[in-house]
Amino acid sequence: MKAYYDAVKKAMDSFFNEYRPAPTGEDSEHVQTIAASVMKTRDGVMFGGSFAHAVVENNLEAAVGRADTICLRNLAFFVYCKNHVHVNK
Repeated sequence: MKAYYDAVKKAMDSFFNEYRPAPTGEDSEHVQTIAASVMKTRDGVMFGGSFAHAVVENNLEAAVGRADTICLRNLAFFVYCKNHVHVNK
C-alpha cells in the first residue's frame, strides 16, 4: 500500500524539524515502516505487530515495553501518525 508510505513521508517532513531531528538512513526506513504499520493497524488494513497494536490502543506501558531503541526515540511520531495522518482511500 504505497499510499501509506507516501503519507508517512509527507508527515515526516512536517513533524521533524531542527529541534527534533529526523531519523536518517536505516533508522528512517524503519520509522517509515513502523509508522505505516501503525496506520494500517488503526485502519484495519492489516494486523500489525505488538508494538503497533500498543500504539493504536494508546497503551504507553505496552508500547514502551515492546519498542526497540529506534521506536522508543520516535514514539511521539508514531502517535502523531496514529492521530493525524490519514490516507485518502
